[in-house]
Amino acid sequence: MPAEEVENLETDQRGLWQGETDGGSNCGGKVEPVRPREWWLSPRFFAFIIAVVGLPGAKSTLAGTSCAPSSIGLDTTRTIGFFDAKQGEAMGQSFLARDTLINSVTIWRVPQDPINFVGIHLYIIGTDANRHPVVNNVVVNGPVVTNPYGDGVHPTPYVFTFDPPCTLPGPGYYCLAFPLNYCNGYYDIAGAANDYADGQAWWFQRSACYLRPGPYPFPDNDLVFTMEFCDTATPVHADTWGKLKTLYR
Repeated sequence: MPAEEVENLETDQRGLWQGETDGGSNCGGKVEPVRPREWWLSPRFFAFIIAVVGLPGAKSTLAGTSCAPSSIGLDTTRTIGFFDAKQGEAMGQSFLARDTLINSVTIWRVPQDPINFVGIHLYIIGTDANRHPVVNNVVVNGPVVTNPYGDGVHPTPYVFTFDPPCTLPGPGYYCLAFPLNYCNGYYDIAGAANDYADGQAWWFQRSACYLRPGPYPFPDNDLVFTMEFCDTATPVHADTWGKLKTLYR
């Protein structure tokens, strides 16, 4: 959308641009990679073994459970346009969490914006009794993700990954919020019609790089987003210490 056209939009006119097709829990910590020759010396590897099977002769507390992924949201085939945000604005999406462990959140930049160096910060905030976002109730302070280079043909994903999974306080309604990590930047992220039944898109208006209270709702639109949850209620067979030693040789 041309800059002058955006500037002239009033609050009640702003919406999904269907142009031409040409704190809470801090779950955003950096994970340091383990070099291939040192994986077997990594404390993370030994912690994993102990967590899964316990010390020799001890009973594992996680041996009878598994993380079965489940997902909500909309894929990119539902895209009909895009939402833009700039100069302290942010887009958001409310959702219903039936599970509480989050593996990842993904949104997409549209192909018409193939190169963009600005990072996007993920917050998950609570909602009130009317399911409206409450900006001072930050449940998750997530990571900042950049993905500067798209191919100009396919949507460019922003994948916010949590390892280990990030924990919500409980099932219920929450809101994803995606402010820019650089106030003078912008993004154009994929939007859809009202295809997700348990939420809607929200626009957090211009601010000095914070989530401004009283976001504007878009009941007829959603962001194109997916969330993967971890369901630990599925029992599985517990592997033996000997079998795990064989697998990791």
